[in-house]
Amino acid sequence: MKVFVINLDGNYERREKTEKQCDINNIKYEVISAVDGKALPTGLMPLVVHDYPRCALTRGEIGCALSHLSIYARMIAENIPNALVLEDDALISPGLHSHLAGIKTLISVNKPEIFLLTGNCIYNPRVNKTDLYNNEYYRVAYGSGGHGYVVNQSAAREILKVNRPIIFEADRWTLFRLTGALRVWCSKQCVIESSDVNRETSVLEKERKNQFIARSAYINNLKKSLRFYQARRIKDVLLNKTGLVQQ
Repeated sequence: MKVFVINLDGNYERREKTEKQCDINNIKYEVISAVDGKALPTGLMPLVVHDYPRCALTRGEIGCALSHLSIYARMIAENIPNALVLEDDALISPGLHSHLAGIKTLISVNKPEIFLLTGNCIYNPRVNKTDLYNNEYYRVAYGSGGHGYVVNQSAAREILKVNRPIIFEADRWTLFRLTGALRVWCSKQCVIESSDVNRETSVLEKERKNQFIARSAYINNLKKSLRFYQARRIKDVLLNKTGLVQQ
């Protein structure tokens, strides 16, 4: 499976840590230069971001979203069926190989699917899959995190359709599902952790905190106008009504 590692140019320490982990785990990878949202020309922003600046997305979030979108575009252009996407704060567990091999047997060829390997999700235990290695995956009810996930080409195509120009952050998985009909699964075990759990070294977090209230209000208003959102939200509510599990 193709593996992409997103790294901001100049952040050598993070890149070296991720490359070392990939080498130790015998994972072939390609480093993708992240888009530096702070370096984007102001005049370009309304062209690449929906309803900018009212949307309250930060420059860092915009750069992050563009970085992930660039991978999806590569998948379409080069006919890559599935890919593992890692951000440079990823901590890889030894079990990753069995999960990647197992996901290849489960992931749809035609229907858009994403498998989150990052933990920290709330999932529906009644909707599940098990691969040949007995790794279990469940339908995500709520969850975020873009530092380690598998995406198929159909999902890449669907997110490109939904998120160009950028409406959502890169890891708004449940909103991508509600607007783009994705199927989003999470591993029962956390396979890829973050080295920056508390966001102490995150270049996004300070900006995000400052914009949190404005961004939340904007998203709540936006949901009312999204096509198919209400019908899919009702389906979600019914599926998630009882028995959700926190990882």
